[in-house]
Amino acid sequence: MAAGSAEGFQKPQLQVPIHGVVGSEETGGRLSNLPDNILHHILSFLDTKHVVRTSVLSRRWRSQWKNAHALNFFVHHYTVREAEFREHVVKFLSRRRGPDAAAVSSVTIDVSNLMWKQEKLEMDLFDKVMKYVARRRGSSNNSPPLRRLAVCGCPGLKKVNYINFTELAGSVMAHRHHESLEAVELGYCNLQSGDAFGSVRFGSLTNLELRGCTFSSVAAAAAAAACCDPFVDLPSLSHLKLDSCLMLSAGCSLRISGLELLSLEILSVHSPRGIDVVAPKLKFFLYYDYSAVELENLDLPSLDCAMIRVSWGDHQWGRNTAVRMRIQKNEEYMKLLRGLHNATSLTLRFAKNYCGEWKEHQFPFNNMKSSMESEASPFTRLKILRVEYPQDPPIAPNDHVIRYFFEGSSNVEEKIVKFEKGHIVNYC
Repeated sequence: MAAGSAEGFQKPQLQVPIHGVVGSEETGGRLSNLPDNILHHILSFLDTKHVVRTSVLSRRWRSQWKNAHALNFFVHHYTVREAEFREHVVKFLSRRRGPDAAAVSSVTIDVSNLMWKQEKLEMDLFDKVMKYVARRRGSSNNSPPLRRLAVCGCPGLKKVNYINFTELAGSVMAHRHHESLEAVELGYCNLQSGDAFGSVRFGSLTNLELRGCTFSSVAAAAAAAACCDPFVDLPSLSHLKLDSCLMLSAGCSLRISGLELLSLEILSVHSPRGIDVVAPKLKFFLYYDYSAVELENLDLPSLDCAMIRVSWGDHQWGRNTAVRMRIQKNEEYMKLLRGLHNATSLTLRFAKNYCGEWKEHQFPFNNMKSSMESEASPFTRLKILRVEYPQDPPIAPNDHVIRYFFEGSSNVEEKIVKFEKGHIVNYC
């Protein structure tokens, strides 16, 4: 085995054109002589197995798998048992050593595709990775610290397989990575305390993305007017994305507060008592209504751009039930629009969840004439209203809908209504 290569990784068998043989003078001059910073950026998107296999394509690249600043352990491209995944991680780290091994600034561990869904990411393996990163950081001067961490557990059949955030955070803090992390992505993780992030003190964290995560707070659930605010102790947070997350405490509402928050994306988040958002500097807000979640309070004084996904379609229930649910949805949408009153640009993405043809009475807001005419327009700065449909021809909103959005913006010189076709159902 050549020096600088990893045992267990074999050179891939490539089929290339005669005039593009790797290692030839022509190809070698263009590919092998790529600047290291460009090569390392390319390698940062690859799994560690593919990084090693790429490094053997050129003599000059032989040690580049050690010099890449990103460690990506995916189970996306191959289905394995947890023991096999563990063996690969341990073997890779044991051979990525020596003076030429670079410090690590980005780590991704994704076990969402484990062969047996009952298996999960064990914290001792995660701690090995965190310990290795800490050692590489201290092995040389001016080494970049860990700035990005992405961990995705196995969704499994039960939430018991989710990652325990308390254990994960303990490992991060033990190796002092919490001081430098700027971006964190968590998938299928249990945040068992409402102040989970506050206990870690991510002082530099600016970007946080949570997918399939659960929140619970015993203290908040026992208090009057219970409210769980897991993000209040993240002073530098500027971007937050919540996708398919769930509040487990039955009597508890989810509160999202961020003094420095500039961008917020909420995709299918369920909270039994609704969601409150308090973000005085927020500029961009995206909300997708996959479930009937009420946004109880929106305090967004600096909002510029808002995008909401409106689900609508034929319901298979009885007439009285369908009418009752439509009235409830109308009230929720009116509350949502009031909270977006500071927006200068508003995009409505209409998605049809059920089979059937589009009809005028099915168009959201067209059947809300009495509600929209009974109150003044809350929008005072709106310039652009963009309406997107999943199919042609679009059904234009009625006059009372246009008046509701624009009659309050008397000082605006330009008012634009755009109709666009988009693949809304598959969006995001």
